[in-house]
Amino acid sequence: MLPHITDFLESLHSLSYSAETIYNYERDLKVFEQFLVDSSIGFANVDKQTVGYYKAYLSSQDRRTAS
Repeated sequence: MLPHITDFLESLHSLSYSAETIYNYERDLKVFEQFLVDSSIGFANVDKQTVGYYKAYLSSQDRRTAS
């Protein structure tokens, strides 16, 4: 659903980011992607309000983390 994830992660690798850092970015992007799916929000429709909802989602007790 999120465009260009692979390209982004490959660019981090080419910039010599550590494997752990790349893993953390990938995990966090998966959490964001799952939030968008659960909320029925397309990536093209992400706006400032969506980011506010996502921040609330991150601090909620019942959120799911990426596997």
